[in-house]
Amino acid sequence: MPKTDAKREHNYVRVMIMYTDGESSGNRVFKDRARAERWVKRQKKSPVVKAVKFEPFVRRPYEVAKVRSGPNPTSNKLPGVL
Repeated sequence: MPKTDAKREHNYVRVMIMYTDGESSGNRVFKDRARAERWVKRQKKSPVVKAVKFEPFVRRPYEVAKVRSGPNPTSNKLPGVL
């Protein structure tokens, strides 16, 4: 595998499975569609699987949590006092 392939962007795919009793499962996410299709092929062997839905999935980068701090500890002013 060339070095450029190691840095390629993944095309994530979400797979949702609908069962005969009306329940749905899934939200299983794969990095490539070929791997997702192999997994679905195994799942379809079950008699309770009614339908399968593929949809693109965009991963969002993790957001930095903003920590709320109290009043500024170096400030001598009390809230509401001028």
